[in-house]
Formats: sequence, structure tokens, C-alpha cells
Amino acid sequence: MEALNAKLGWVPTVVVQAVERVEIRSFPYLGNLPTMRWPLPVGNSADPWGVVVGRLLYEVLRAAYFPKWTRYVTALYRVEGPVRALPYPPELLTVLSMRRQLQKHPNTLFVYPDPPLGTEELEILHESAPDLKIFTPIRLPLFAQQAQRTEP
Repeated sequence: MEALNAKLGWVPTVVVQAVERVEIRSFPYLGNLPTMRWPLPVGNSADPWGVVVGRLLYEVLRAAYFPKWTRYVTALYRVEGPVRALPYPPELLTVLSMRRQLQKHPNTLFVYPDPPLGTEELEILHESAPDLKIFTPIRLPLFAQQAQRTEP
């Protein structure tokens, strides 16, 4: 339950994978998250938990910085309307919270970190929510051009 709440709340998370041999079925909602193998490879650090905590702190800082970067880039390209910065790439589970955002703020543009998702993954997301506008910072010029062409 904690993992679902964290994912739907866009909480910075790191998965520490401690499976030694086989995992018959993994928890499906931990995708698109940084994953570390436990125990860490020999020679990686004298303090393996320090490495894990360091990675988690990195994710917290990245999640705090990315909305600021998104505001800068959307202003640079003169993107109008509501914008929501996502700390991780969207997926079917997180489309639920994105749809709730759209109910409150129609025409929200969702921006997630580069690299862009593949065509197949984007098609699945758009099939589940055709009204989603999702871009990465590197693709915002494309969005700005499309928005200018559709203006009256």
C-alpha cells in the first residue's frame, strides 16, 4: 500500500532489490523507478547503506529541482495554461492521478524528465487517456509549435 501511495503521490522513491535467485512475480507498480541491487557489488562502497541513502537524496533533490526547470523551460517557449511537472515518466498507474488533475484543471500539460518515452508506450498512455498532453523538456518546442498552429 505504501508503494502505491508513493507512486500516486509522485513521492521520490528508490527500489532496493534484494532477490538472490528468482522472483516469480514482482510488484508491478514499481516500474519507472530507480532500482539498486542489494547487496551492492564488492568495492562499491565501505558503507552500502550510505550509497542507498545517497541515491534517495539524489531523487529527492531531482524531484525538487525538476518543477523549477519545467517552469523555466515552459516560460522560455511561452507555453500557456496549466503545467504539471512529473518527477518520473508517466505510466498506466499514474495516468489515474493525471486524469484527476485534468478534471480540476482542464488542458494541463504534463512534463516529465527526459528521455522521451517510446512511441509504443505513448500510444498505450494516449489510448487510456486520449486528452493527455505529455512532453519532456526537450520536446517542448514541438508542443509550442503545435499550440501556435492551432490558435485562432
